[in-house]
Amino acid sequence: MKKLFLLLSLSSSLILFAQEDSDVSIHSNTIMPIRYAKVTFEGKTYYKNTDEKGRLKLDKGEKISKISATGFEDFFPENNQKEYTLTAKKSIESKGDLPKNKIKTTIGKLYKKTDLYRGATDAVSTQVQYLPYKNDYPETAFIRSISFLSFFSTKAKKQPIILRLYKNDNGQPGELYGTTDFVVECKPGKSINKVDLSKSNIILPKEGLFIGLEWINIPATVLKYDYIKNIDGSSSKSKQSILNLGVAYESTDEDNNFWILSSDGWKKSKPLSKLSKINFEIIISD
Repeated sequence: MKKLFLLLSLSSSLILFAQEDSDVSIHSNTIMPIRYAKVTFEGKTYYKNTDEKGRLKLDKGEKISKISATGFEDFFPENNQKEYTLTAKKSIESKGDLPKNKIKTTIGKLYKKTDLYRGATDAVSTQVQYLPYKNDYPETAFIRSISFLSFFSTKAKKQPIILRLYKNDNGQPGELYGTTDFVVECKPGKSINKVDLSKSNIILPKEGLFIGLEWINIPATVLKYDYIKNIDGSSSKSKQSILNLGVAYESTDEDNNFWILSSDGWKKSKPLSKLSKINFEIIISD
């Protein structure tokens, strides 16, 4: 078995090491591990993430097809190697707009008593919900916070998930909006998770954007069963490994432009399905 280590250096490059049953020692303060970088493989429907210390175990037969990390260009290696370097993306320049915080608007509402929680498998990584811009919003609308509900029942003290924003590309998710990941550490049981974006100066564009949650596939987040225990005590069967974290959804008859990312790419969820709207609460201001 191989172990992979993703390291970020101050020269804006990402280095991936693969060594047989050995660790990489970090001897300099100029290098730090990259957590939750995403790695996909040829001929496999699943993906994996590096852990909190930037480590990832390669199983026999896994040939890396793509390495991605927010803030870096995607890398497509031809062969498994001991070292990879990813090129950093250019930072998005600020237009000089600063929030005034005189007018605040709340979009959506958290249904704290809901039992409609759903998770993901090791083949489905990201689920996104469209957030439109409306004429009654401030001309320059800053996203102040995004909140959602989560649930998990293992003895783990926390379960991580990544909040990401995507551009609107003709009605479907496009490129990442920004160069920053927002890692949320969800607590056991039912938990309210509020992501504070007040210092990020993120503007809601006129064409709207997609808010996404990406499940992290590391040993600590995977259930090794072919079923998942629902919050109401029932069990749902699955042929895939379940990632042990559920988020709350709303059941709606509207087309909310909700998309799911799998190994086959983005797929739009059908209206009237139970996975038709993530229960987000979003605060914007001028």
